[in-house]
Amino acid sequence: MKQQVSPRTAAIIASSLPLMERNRTSIEAMLDARMREDGGDRDVPAPIAAAMVRMLIDHARRIEPDGTLFAIDGYARHHARLAISAEDHGRAANSLPEALRAVLDHEATPAIVGAWTILLQVLTVLVAGGTRAVSAGPMAMPD
Repeated sequence: MKQQVSPRTAAIIASSLPLMERNRTSIEAMLDARMREDGGDRDVPAPIAAAMVRMLIDHARRIEPDGTLFAIDGYARHHARLAISAEDHGRAANSLPEALRAVLDHEATPAIVGAWTILLQVLTVLVAGGTRAVSAGPMAMPD
């Protein structure tokens, strides 16, 4: 199965991938903290944030310049084993921008935060089997 982001989003993800890789552990910890704050009634198991960041980085390494993304085998099963729900994916997507801004500080430009948030939204559909349809065209960042 495949999905697509805009070529501009793909370029931003590719250029900021080293930044994300360098800060991976801190991003995981901050995403975990933000997801717990946004947890509502459900406790968020610790491995969820790490699984989300791993999924983001692994898929970002394989994004095509035109923005095409293919699901990496095993992620759906891994997320099912961790009992990661659609609600957890939504909570991660809502928490990711704030986590990136907190960890990356001045390097967290609106373009970088937006691109990685779009990627997580697309991966929610691609890997988690997304219950909501993605628009027919590539997802694009607002100008």
